[in-house]
Amino acid sequence: MSFLADERRILVTGAAGQVGTALREVLPAAAFLTRRDLDLTDIRSIANVVDSYSPSAVVNAAAY
Repeated sequence: MSFLADERRILVTGAAGQVGTALREVLPAAAFLTRRDLDLTDIRSIANVVDSYSPSAVVNAAAY
């Protein structure tokens, strides 16, 4: 059982990295995005993803 009420509304960036991969174990229902899914250097890309998912929380696990 998850410690979060609605982890389906959590958006995780950096899904392919070390932290993102580890978060999959504790937040299996969250939406996980890689750099192919979201360009964090493009504000329009970010706005489109946030509009699409309507997350209650965003975890930025992306590294440079």
